[in-house]
Amino acid sequence: MQLVDSISKVVEILEEIQKMNGLGHQQQEWDKFSFVKQWATLNANDKDRYYSEYMCHEFNLYLRRRDPEYFDAVVKPFLQYKMEKQFIDHYLLSNFRECNRYVDFALYNQLNALEICLLVDSLVQSGEMAKATCIVSALNQQMESINASTPEKVTLRNKIFDLVLNLNTLNDVKGDLAKLQDRAKLRLEEEIK
Repeated sequence: MQLVDSISKVVEILEEIQKMNGLGHQQQEWDKFSFVKQWATLNANDKDRYYSEYMCHEFNLYLRRRDPEYFDAVVKPFLQYKMEKQFIDHYLLSNFRECNRYVDFALYNQLNALEICLLVDSLVQSGEMAKATCIVSALNQQMESINASTPEKVTLRNKIFDLVLNLNTLNDVKGDLAKLQDRAKLRLEEEIK
């Protein structure tokens, strides 16, 4: 079993998923976000520079969870003064009363999968367990329906699940490969001498 407990592991998994889907050529796009792995060690100026360049809902959510001091000092004031707040803005501001309005069918249908998960979290934090349970049950039924109609997606999910479970083995193989490359480099250097 593998615990995915760091951004580095998440990035590694996403890179492997890209390779599985034949999207390894998009590595340059991922490299732009490599700063996230070192976020905790960045100074304030670098954090501000990266935030101004890559500001988005997902990054704001990351900052709220991983760097609450930065979130409170920089992101939260910005969100508080936004004229038109979206669901995720309300969630990030812990405005659960506004979030919980999205159980309304018309509003609910505007949410993406991540936002639906955040809505469930909002409902739980507000003590609305019955509504949260209802949404989770509906999501389970929806997933079962999708799985029944598209077996190739089940296969892909199973491959991703196996990838996460076997991450340690993957890291061991990569480590062994790196050692072999180092040995080969040393031999080559010795032969050149």
